[in-house]
Amino acid sequence: MTENEREIVRRITDVLEKMASGRKPSRIEYTETDAPDDSTLMELEAKVVELNNLYAESYRFILDLARGKLNGDPPPHNNFVTPFKQLQSELRHLTWQIEQIAAGDLDQMVYFSGDFSRAINQMIDDLREREELRQQLADSNHAKDKLFSIIAHDLRNPFNAIVGFSEMMVQMVNMASPADLKQFAEMIHTSAKQTYNLLLNLLEWSRVQTGRIDVKPMEGDLALLIRTNVNISSITAEPKQIQIYYDGGDSYPVTTDAAIFNTILRNLISNAIKYTPERGEIRISVDTNNRFYYISVHDTGMGMSEEDVQKLFRLDVIHTTNGTNQEKGTGLGLILCKEFVTMLGGDIYVESEKGKGSTFTFSIPK
Repeated sequence: MTENEREIVRRITDVLEKMASGRKPSRIEYTETDAPDDSTLMELEAKVVELNNLYAESYRFILDLARGKLNGDPPPHNNFVTPFKQLQSELRHLTWQIEQIAAGDLDQMVYFSGDFSRAINQMIDDLREREELRQQLADSNHAKDKLFSIIAHDLRNPFNAIVGFSEMMVQMVNMASPADLKQFAEMIHTSAKQTYNLLLNLLEWSRVQTGRIDVKPMEGDLALLIRTNVNISSITAEPKQIQIYYDGGDSYPVTTDAAIFNTILRNLISNAIKYTPERGEIRISVDTNNRFYYISVHDTGMGMSEEDVQKLFRLDVIHTTNGTNQEKGTGLGLILCKEFVTMLGGDIYVESEKGKGSTFTFSIPK
């Protein structure tokens, strides 16, 4: 064996010993030496150096992976790291999922590895339950705050008016003119009517909150239900000389809870009367498709800005506006409508523009 050949064997042995030792490998720059008569040893050295460098690249990549460095590029053309590339991809996705979970997205489902996935998914289920409980508690607090606000302000004011005007009538009954007494009586009547309507809504709302309302669908005629509510509401609209029209067909067979439907429509018409000026109009129409009826209540009233529209149907926002004759409101009627429409399996939405009236539309299954 020539001296060159012995040197090549020595270098090959040195590289193999380093690889076998378990020490952190490092790249080797291969430099050709004078070729011996037999080039097999040189080819072997080149292959061993290449193997060492692949090992060094793999070691670096796997070590970075173990340290949590997931964004490094895997070494190209290195089949030793192929399974670890898949692991890197799965860890990247897992990291993204955990970031989404931390941001509040609890719709994630982890498919990483056996026990680890089960633990993460159990944590997600626990967080989801806690979030649902937190939301229920928040809704309950909003409902409580809304109720206290109504009792403290909106329910107290009409009674103050009733007590005040009736006291004036008692004191002035012998000296007041019939016109004055009539005015006092009208004011007492208006306050009593507002209080009565508010109490009705409060009672209905409390029954919803405590789960004491059962939906009892029965076959009926939607057109008949609407016309009945129009006739009743026309009496309420008479002092403002507001005309209420029904623009629908003669008959619409439906299976629904008539009492809940009447509460929804009564509140929407009452709301329209409140915000429609004297001699205005309210029109009720019906559209239909294969599954739903769509009942619209359109008024020629004050209308709302987009900002005010966004505040409707929300317990967490106490938003009220006086009517065209300074009628008081609580916003509870629309919240009740939303909950009742949902109970019937439908939806409710509003289209409105400031100064151009509003259209409330709700759907119910046929």
